[in-house]
Amino acid sequence: MPVRLPAREGSRALLLWLVLVFVAALATAQGLDPEEEAERRFDVLNRIAEAHFEKAWLLQEAGRSDEAIAELKKALELPFPPGEISEERRLGVVLALCEMYLEQGRPLDAARTAEGVLDEWQEQPARLAELHIVLGYAYRALEQNDKALRHFDRAIELGQKALDEP
Repeated sequence: MPVRLPAREGSRALLLWLVLVFVAALATAQGLDPEEEAERRFDVLNRIAEAHFEKAWLLQEAGRSDEAIAELKKALELPFPPGEISEERRLGVVLALCEMYLEQGRPLDAARTAEGVLDEWQEQPARLAELHIVLGYAYRALEQNDKALRHFDRAIELGQKALDEP
């Protein structure tokens, strides 16, 4: 298995990467095959993502929105191999981040975040509808009502499509 450094720099990312490499080496030394090691790595990353998510909600409830947003961003930046993070978890983090931006009066950040991931769910109408709802809220807050209406209409259309699919 080739070893690659995370795409982004930073001591925290490097430390996490080194811990995961150590876990992989330990697993190999303990006789785990590569598939078992990959599964173990996936589980560790998911637990870390969940901890960031839960920490973010606690911080948000304590009125520490900036710190909460930073935690959600950390969850999205974890070094999951492409396609390895569960789609539900990723969408949940993205939607939570957008919600926090909206609560903080930062609708442009919410819109940019949602628009930045639209392509990931083009084949999944129910998930895509959720993002369009967030975009509708964001553009309404930005007083761009025509854009807001288009996103709400798209969300309705996608929601209906999701209901019609088996």
